[in-house]
Amino acid sequence: MNERHHKPAALRVLALVLVLSLLLGAALAPATVAAAGPVTVEGYSSGLGAANASSVTFAHTTGNGVNRLLLVGVAWNCGSTDRTISSVVFDDGDQQLMLGEVVTTKGDSTTAPRYAAIYHLVNPPASTAGEVTVTFSGTVSNGIVAGAANFANVDQTTPLEQPAGAKSVTNNTAPTLTIATPGGDELVFDTLFMGGSSSSQTVSAGAGQTQLWNDFSVNNRSAASYEQSTGDTVTMSWTAATSAVWVLSAVPINPAGGVTYDLTMAVSPGSGGSTTPTEGVHTYAEGTVVAVSATANPGFSFTGWSGPVADPSLAATTVTMDADKTVTANFAADAYTLTANTAGSGTVDVDPEQTTYAYGDEVTLTANPADGWFFGGWSGDLAGGENPVDLIMHGDRTVTANFVQWVPGVGVLVDGEPSSATGAVNDSSLSFEHTTGNGPDRLMLVGVSWNCGSTARTISTVEFAYGVDSTMPLTLVKTEQTGTQLRYTAIYSLLAPPTGTRGTVRINFSGAVSNGMVAGAVNFCNVDQASPLGTATGANGNDTAANVALTGLDGDELVFDVLFQGATDVNQTVEAGPEQNQLWNNWVSNTRAAASLKDATGDTLTMSWTADSGSYWALAAVPIHPTPEGNLAPVVGDIPSQFTEVGSFAPINLDDYVADPDNDDSELVWSYSGNTALVVEISAGRVATVSLPNPDWTGEETITFRATDPGALYDEDEATFTVPAPVYLLGDANGDGVVNSSDALLVLSCDAGIDTSDYCPMNCGDVDENGMVDSTDALIILAYDAGLEPPFDVGLPGCPASVTPCPGCSVGPAGASGALLPAADISDDVYHWQ
Repeated sequence: MNERHHKPAALRVLALVLVLSLLLGAALAPATVAAAGPVTVEGYSSGLGAANASSVTFAHTTGNGVNRLLLVGVAWNCGSTDRTISSVVFDDGDQQLMLGEVVTTKGDSTTAPRYAAIYHLVNPPASTAGEVTVTFSGTVSNGIVAGAANFANVDQTTPLEQPAGAKSVTNNTAPTLTIATPGGDELVFDTLFMGGSSSSQTVSAGAGQTQLWNDFSVNNRSAASYEQSTGDTVTMSWTAATSAVWVLSAVPINPAGGVTYDLTMAVSPGSGGSTTPTEGVHTYAEGTVVAVSATANPGFSFTGWSGPVADPSLAATTVTMDADKTVTANFAADAYTLTANTAGSGTVDVDPEQTTYAYGDEVTLTANPADGWFFGGWSGDLAGGENPVDLIMHGDRTVTANFVQWVPGVGVLVDGEPSSATGAVNDSSLSFEHTTGNGPDRLMLVGVSWNCGSTARTISTVEFAYGVDSTMPLTLVKTEQTGTQLRYTAIYSLLAPPTGTRGTVRINFSGAVSNGMVAGAVNFCNVDQASPLGTATGANGNDTAANVALTGLDGDELVFDVLFQGATDVNQTVEAGPEQNQLWNNWVSNTRAAASLKDATGDTLTMSWTADSGSYWALAAVPIHPTPEGNLAPVVGDIPSQFTEVGSFAPINLDDYVADPDNDDSELVWSYSGNTALVVEISAGRVATVSLPNPDWTGEETITFRATDPGALYDEDEATFTVPAPVYLLGDANGDGVVNSSDALLVLSCDAGIDTSDYCPMNCGDVDENGMVDSTDALIILAYDAGLEPPFDVGLPGCPASVTPCPGCSVGPAGASGALLPAADISDDVYHWQ
């Protein structure tokens, strides 16, 4: 019989209570929900509608975050005829998605309606390019502005809280709207209409708001912004430049519930660049794929990401938000090289001189011409003739200092680049930057052309200002007027300006010049410093053919001219005459001005210009005298250094390495210095022979060769002559440079007591390096010669420093030990062995 054992009633009741408590507790306990993350903005776009347009269309690409929302803000000014929105559509080419109205706010005026409206589309397709089109009930006369903004992490069930609108009662500059945000975590979006008669009507968003777009069309200034709520209300406000009618609409956006994660963006080093999203903490819904990008600042390069990005090597990549993450964009400072070359004879000083430079480093370059040369200017990544000059390192740089040989008698040379400028109408002065030349015997000329209109103006001063407060005045050479017309051209000169100096040419007039002024400056070198200029000449007329004749020339001058030609507009052009090299040709207001150069080849010369149309002209010209010819020092260079291991050095035909414009080669006297052991002879035909003091001499000497002309002027050059010490091979007993059976035969002969004193002490014969030269060494050498590989360094450089002489060394005059002796040939048939 089965018996049922019952638990006491009290225990059964207690157990039941416990079970019910657990069940009720599980049922009644609140569910654990992750705190809602904030709504995020994923880009925006906007477009304008012209006057009397009935729609506006603009390109837009949707966001790629999760829980997306698209809002479109529209503001329009109807003028006197009321118009409303018929539809707002997003068209991606495959489908047209209709947006729903959120709020439309109308201004107070019934006769001049103004509106601000917001439309929305929940969960638009992700990352989709298309167009937003806003269509109205008719033409909108006074301007439409519309924009679209993407949002992510939006509650897809209840995306929006209650919208609100506000409008001005009277015209003012302060659009304001306070809207309820009951959750305290909403993101508020607003769109504004602000009346304005021109684009000078501007608006700026209030504190805490982030502006999205801000555009103007016809009589409509419109803008949009957003602000994160932190309480139960948010006040959206704007400040306008001038009082006007305004309308403001706004709506709070609810964040989605669910899990969110923080993405922390960082940059290393902080000055290296920037990121998108910006540095700091950004919150995203779980599963969001965040596009991140790194942009290097100037002077830095992106080197990669640290942290969990999809591809650390790409500047633009993604991060998947499945946990809190930190990513760092890493940058490295760029290192730039500077290469300073020379053309001609001279050097370049680089300060500071470094292997590499950082972005923005300033480097000072100084060109140093050799004797008889002058600096002609920079090329490559530098231009002009400023010397010294500062170079800013914004990348790898290569510059060349160009040096020009100074040869008096070759004529006047242009020294660097000319400069020119135009002056504004009614200015009373004209200034422009200019860099002086670097050549010898310098001269600067300034040409000025000006049109006074009806009020005569003269030049008060022309000066060259440089440095902190240095100023050099220029001297008037010639002024030419167009008859009785108040139009002029003039030449000013400055003898021996500072070398390679950047400064400012300033021309000051007696009053405002009404109809334009043009000026330029040009440098010359090889100019006679005692009498730099000949007689200046001028001419004037009223036609298309400006010309001036110069007479009484020596035939070696360089002639400079400057032209004024009347011009009503830029189409009045002038062209320089035959064989003239134009320096500048500029126009301003009623003034066309130009300047040129021409070489004189006889006692007369004509400077001429041809104008497009006839007008008043004035032309001034002046001849520039070259530096008188004189005796020049010879120039010696490029005498080759020589290297020989055996024998003697090659003769040097010294005539091949000298240039003298004043004297024949036969008139030059050559001398030499610097040799202590080598023997130098210079023949009557100016051929230098360098000989060894003895056949065994080794070493290196640098010899200076000098050429002196009859006027005791000289130049010199160096050449180095080298004889290297011989290389001794282990096993090369006879010193002929190879190891073979002849060396073995010599060692056997010495070991047998046969006279081998000419080759003693025969250190290289001790191939087993046991301190003795004997038959064992000979056998090792024979094995080496037969192609075997003995366990010794046979055939390699290096011999024992000392050995015990073998018997054959004692028969002749050689010592028992000492330095290696020179080699002599020994033939295979000297000794015969049985």
